[in-house]
Amino acid sequence: MTKKIAVLPGDGIGPEVVAEAVKVLHCLRRDFGLDVELEQALFGGAAYDAYGSPLPDSTLALAKAADAVLLGAVGGPKWEPLDIALRPEKALLMLRSELELFANLRPALLYPQLAEASSLKPEVVSGLDIMIVRELIGGIYFGQPRGVRTLPSGERQGYNTLVYSESEIERIAARETQELERREQVFRAWRPPLDVEGKTVVLVDDGIATGASIRVAIAALRQKRPAEIVVAAPVVPLSTYDRLRREADDVICVHAPKSFYAIGEFYDDFSQVTDEEVIELLRQASSKDPKDPRAAPPHKVDGEVRT
Repeated sequence: MTKKIAVLPGDGIGPEVVAEAVKVLHCLRRDFGLDVELEQALFGGAAYDAYGSPLPDSTLALAKAADAVLLGAVGGPKWEPLDIALRPEKALLMLRSELELFANLRPALLYPQLAEASSLKPEVVSGLDIMIVRELIGGIYFGQPRGVRTLPSGERQGYNTLVYSESEIERIAARETQELERREQVFRAWRPPLDVEGKTVVLVDDGIATGASIRVAIAALRQKRPAEIVVAAPVVPLSTYDRLRREADDVICVHAPKSFYAIGEFYDDFSQVTDEEVIELLRQASSKDPKDPRAAPPHKVDGEVRT
């Protein structure tokens, strides 16, 4: 079934970037049979120049009828003198609201080749791979009341309202859970969760800084009623080590320094393992015992069947 994509290039660098993205879509359609059709419309400052509105009714109707929207950047110095209701950025907020686009998934990845270009030291930022889930149509952007008022003293005061309902929080939490489940599926694949009840569980990390993530792991494992939880890492700052000793049954580490900046400073080579390498290691680990129901089935690599 053909999917429709609304293409809204926007302003500034937006049209240039979107044009290249459209080339990729055309390539996918031509070479791989991607069943999509594209329709373009003005949006932001370009729409204001043509129609006197940053989000014309025709553009909004196109976006509502589409299965997806490919959107470029909006705004620029040219439109800054406009009333705030007519500025290009207002179109972005209106589009979010009209389409109920409440969740923004922002992956933050750092490729090894760019580590030296970061303002942070490579040993701090190397291996960055996080997903930020941001709520888009509640809070300060859309909260009421808002405006500018004159105080009894004659001074003007601007005010906004930051407000969220329970349902707004619940739906963004549900979207975060979906992403967590998707990532879990990528790594676990068809393997069921391990039964750790009554067993000793060893949590291994290449180094622990604040301990926030591993403390969450400890709390999650406690619910599965293991006999013992042991945390093992080569380096843990002393303050974190003391905290973990209170939450885990045992903590094993080679070095617990008082002075700690980053895990990478204790390694000669702190290059990161890729997702693909982790997935393969998990597959190999689960296939060592052919009687184990979690053992990996045969799979194809470059056309060759392997086990």
